[in-house]
Amino acid sequence: MRLPIAKFKVLLYGPGIPSGGIKARAHFEASVLVVQGKGHWFTVHGESLSLKTGGYDGRQWLLCWDTPAGPASLILQGNDAVELFIKLAPPEIAKKLKRAHSSHAGKAGLRRFWGVLFILLILLLILFLFDQLTV
Repeated sequence: MRLPIAKFKVLLYGPGIPSGGIKARAHFEASVLVVQGKGHWFTVHGESLSLKTGGYDGRQWLLCWDTPAGPASLILQGNDAVELFIKLAPPEIAKKLKRAHSSHAGKAGLRRFWGVLFILLILLLILFLFDQLTV
């Protein structure tokens, strides 16, 4: 009995694809990523993949690769999808993607920390100024 191949719902961007992207499905067959969308089909060797953040607000996870016609990418729907994608990727590809994911996730956590600290300092400053005005 053969287990079904896990497929991921993604948004696909690249040469010849509308700028808003198209819905597609992606899965691994051995060390090759297969991406299929309406009228578009890509096979990408795993070592050609890179993972980064991007999208309209810079918080989406993009899996990117180069094609002869130009760069292509797909957006994984949320952090949980990225983690599952990495878990189900072939080991040599998973290791590379996990390093990239950890690196970006750590930077996002640090930005969030500094943002919260900045807001707290502003609130303390407001409270201090309000206290000085009421004395």
